[in-house]
Amino acid sequence: MKNNCMKILIVAHPGFTESISNIVKDISSVDARVVSFKDKIWKGKNILRRIILLNNYDCVHFFWGNVKIFDFLFYRIFSGVKIINHFMGTDLHNILKSKRKTLELRMCAIISKIVVVGYVLSEELSEIGINNDIVYIINHEVVKKEFTFPDDRKVIAYIPSTRKTFFRHDFLLKLSEDHPDIKFTWFPYTKEADEYVPKNVSVIPYIQKDQVLTEMQKHKIFIRIPIHDGGAPLSLIEALNIGRWCIWTFNMENVNKIDSYNDLKSNLEKLIEKNDYNMKGEVFVLEHFDFPKIVAGFTELYIKMGLI
Repeated sequence: MKNNCMKILIVAHPGFTESISNIVKDISSVDARVVSFKDKIWKGKNILRRIILLNNYDCVHFFWGNVKIFDFLFYRIFSGVKIINHFMGTDLHNILKSKRKTLELRMCAIISKIVVVGYVLSEELSEIGINNDIVYIINHEVVKKEFTFPDDRKVIAYIPSTRKTFFRHDFLLKLSEDHPDIKFTWFPYTKEADEYVPKNVSVIPYIQKDQVLTEMQKHKIFIRIPIHDGGAPLSLIEALNIGRWCIWTFNMENVNKIDSYNDLKSNLEKLIEKNDYNMKGEVFVLEHFDFPKIVAGFTELYIKMGLI
């Protein structure tokens, strides 16, 4: 327990609690506690219980944005905590699909600080007039890695088999059919019974976290083309960190953005002929997503909130 510090309760997506705990423990001027939004200490419909808990804190930082306007009002009125509403990607996408939830988000923005993990989400909010700050986080420590760069014409694409449409299975299928001389790998993808998969496509149902980079190093190009995404997807950052040439649906430095199938096809044809790795992409990641930079982003946010 840190003495004489502002106290922050961080209610986070369960997949990020460990990473966030490591980040905030390095911020000496705050006393932060991280819990999963599925944790019994937070979970449930008993708002009174949550208000009693929040009376012990100066700020509640939601690291999975939500628009429970009445809950937010109760938190502010009956516990007085400052509120940070931090969006990651799918959370904001689901809200903006609904006019009612978008209206609630506008109201929440009046009594909470709106934060996002990257430019994709920031631009979406700015377009509807909601001020926001960008505070990066990736669920992984970025360090300089030794890696090789293949001569083979091999491409790896991120496409969870449970979300085929969302990750543009139609584009990836046509791409492999149009380029039978290129070897494609789809992951984490499970082939269904009697499903057609082109002969030049290999599927990997599951890769353990410590094996993802090993698999990526066998390929020259990494493709991630969802309908919507967060600010800095881990798989994209990992690919850049080992010098892969990357194709994504959105803008990022040293990444090839696509808007259509023709964009995807032309970018692939250009990048597959590369004989050297994406040095600028590797440098970009090391300069923007290393651990001290992530800690600095959280520190700056807490300074803006008057917690430091």
